[in-house]
Amino acid sequence: AIEEDLERLERVSHRFELIGRDPDLQSLPLQKVVRDLERYLAARLPRLGKGVDLVVDVPDTLPHVKGNEVLLVWALENVVKNALDAMAGRGGRVSIYAREVRGRHREVSLRIRDTGPGVDPEIRDRIFEPGDSTKSGGWGVGLALSRRIVEGVHRGRIELLDGTGGATFQVRLPVADG
Repeated sequence: AIEEDLERLERVSHRFELIGRDPDLQSLPLQKVVRDLERYLAARLPRLGKGVDLVVDVPDTLPHVKGNEVLLVWALENVVKNALDAMAGRGGRVSIYAREVRGRHREVSLRIRDTGPGVDPEIRDRIFEPGDSTKSGGWGVGLALSRRIVEGVHRGRIELLDGTGGATFQVRLPVADG
């Protein structure tokens, strides 16, 4: 257990070290990022999200994104952990799926959808602000960090989509050149 704690502390320390400067971005398969996240969550779902099914649909044919794997996993992990907290032991489903979007710019859209109660309309406009949390023990930094990682570091976009039932977050990342 001590060895696991040390490994976790090293990972957290490395993450903060990366976010404190402009990390190198490289061509990265989003499938690998999501597989790493899925592996991380699978070991923790029995404790963090009892009765929650994790459904992943990220095609191998997606173009690579320009990114930093450690930071992207962290950003997505924060969103998924919020979904698990929102479902508060009631069970349900978290779906992660991605598709290429062709528009003015080529992007990959990754959506994280949960079957929880959704986001209270009173806090929708502040959900990405540091210090804003609906959890009694929360610090309100998870989604703020996710925004910093996605938008500040990766020049992408993260948003809470409108919808009924549950919450859906969309992360859009630019496709890597060449």
